[in-house]
Amino acid sequence: MANEIDLPTHADPNRLAKRQVRLAGRLDLHKLTRLTPLLLASAESCCQVVLAFSLNERGVSLIQGRVTGCLQLVCQRCLGAFAWDFNLPINLAVIKSETEEAKIPSGFEALFSLEEAVNLNEAVEDELLLNVPNYPVHENNCKND
Repeated sequence: MANEIDLPTHADPNRLAKRQVRLAGRLDLHKLTRLTPLLLASAESCCQVVLAFSLNERGVSLIQGRVTGCLQLVCQRCLGAFAWDFNLPINLAVIKSETEEAKIPSGFEALFSLEEAVNLNEAVEDELLLNVPNYPVHENNCKND
């Protein structure tokens, strides 16, 4: 059975993969500096993160998991609060150089890291930024409709 501990900011994916560790915890989205400008300033925003670390047959450290929660964005039509619920998969393969890209399994994205530890907050933030609506608007019931 996997170990369950609080989600740290940084972790050594190779060490965790060898032990097949599972991390779960909350992440304060206001700590994510690239995402913060998209959020309503007054909104409390946290998400739940679950990450499982493993090694594939080629020795590449894999990070699989989910990030779930709700972002309070600004509706671009009425400028009111727009709640974006998300439940996003995370499938990352940790590599040190482009020459290792051939070792990445199908369905995984490369997470380049020259250091032993990777910033898990940044990895989660990347997934959110790739998926957040470019132009958030209410489907209906805007204040200005």
